[in-house]
Amino acid sequence: LELNGKRLDQKDVSFDNLTASFDINYHPGTLKAIAVDNGKDVDSVVLQTPGKAAKIRLTADRKQIKNSRNDLAYVTVEIVDANGRLVPDAPVPLQFSIEGNGEIAATASASPNDMQSFQKREHRTFRGKCLVIVRPKDKGGKIIVKAKGEGLSEGQVIIEAK
Repeated sequence: LELNGKRLDQKDVSFDNLTASFDINYHPGTLKAIAVDNGKDVDSVVLQTPGKAAKIRLTADRKQIKNSRNDLAYVTVEIVDANGRLVPDAPVPLQFSIEGNGEIAATASASPNDMQSFQKREHRTFRGKCLVIVRPKDKGGKIIVKAKGEGLSEGQVIIEAK
């Protein structure tokens, strides 16, 4: 285990227990876990402390949906830093808009304490994320979903209804 390029600790794992646990103090930066087999690095996982919230990223589960009121697109909305890393401690109020032949069916987050309406075009993020559910109207075509929040670069995603 390395933190900001400095080796912190190393532990052996067996086939019976494929988990190594480490107790370390928090420091911002880069935490890297490296799997070593016979003295060679074979895999690694890197976690980085995100910077300040900078922009909104929208990602649709599908870029194309059927032109049917029963077909939905699920748009994940994330607050990210300038390098595209999720900022998990960003409870940001966002406003959503839609252009084209679609409508916002619902907005939500996974917050157990947030009683905001699913029917409104605004929602707060929880752990840096929320969700917009989109449905096509009566004709096919492009659906553009946009999100904006104070001090953040606006995000958008395009979904095609066919």
